[in-house]
Amino acid sequence: MSTLLKKKDKRNAKIHFNDEQLKNFKELKRRLCSPPVLHLPDFNQPMHLRADAIKFAVGGVAFQVVDGVERPIAYTSRKMKPAELNYPAQQQELLAIIHALAAFRIYCLDKPPIVETDHKSLEGLFTQKMANHRLARWYDILAEYQPTLSYLPGAKNGIADALSRRPDLQP
Repeated sequence: MSTLLKKKDKRNAKIHFNDEQLKNFKELKRRLCSPPVLHLPDFNQPMHLRADAIKFAVGGVAFQVVDGVERPIAYTSRKMKPAELNYPAQQQELLAIIHALAAFRIYCLDKPPIVETDHKSLEGLFTQKMANHRLARWYDILAEYQPTLSYLPGAKNGIADALSRRPDLQP
């Protein structure tokens, strides 16, 4: 949506919008001022994180529940590094959680966050043997935050799923 607008991003250039660009500008303005507008965190309330991975990217959202409504506080996503592309699915999902915890660190240090994932096998993560050094490092990171991991069916993990599937992150 903002691609056509970026072409007009030259310093001291006069802006002349055609009909499509004007329509895009108005839509962008509307979206920036409409829900889900980012919410200010309340550090006295629990922080929720949702994270997801797809074969080439990870994404996550930090949010709090206010009056029964999920209010987003921050979003994150990134492309996987070449080595990460070879991780098994469970480790890619755990990578998404580690990435979200790092991105939202400031929101997660006072109280243990509630981390929701659509990868059911991660619920029993802390009872599994450490298979390699990578997992040992990640367990150390998780121990710092002491998150509560809970399963969330994929259909309810829409925001994190969408962030991990951004077209600009696809190979």
